[in-house]
Amino acid sequence: MSNRFSRAQGEPDPDVRKRVRSPEDTVAGCEALAASDLARAAATDTENGRLKLQHSAASWQKRADLLQRLQNSFNKREALDQAESDRAVGRPEAGL
Repeated sequence: MSNRFSRAQGEPDPDVRKRVRSPEDTVAGCEALAASDLARAAATDTENGRLKLQHSAASWQKRADLLQRLQNSFNKREALDQAESDRAVGRPEAGL
């Protein structure tokens, strides 16, 4: 008897699936949006349009910087947690 709540055959475990992120949720995506806005600003005829696009580009770059700092922090925390876990089970430290 099959469980109607079980995964379909061949479907990956939800915990294993790679999370697909929107461009605005990644460093590379934010940097691409910033570059696009800067290019559009350079091609804009009006000063107001140029200023708005330059401001938008600066905002995207700030978001990219924030996301990078967060990712660096998560990576560092993960490495420290792994090193602590390795020490707890008696494994040699991995360069930390």
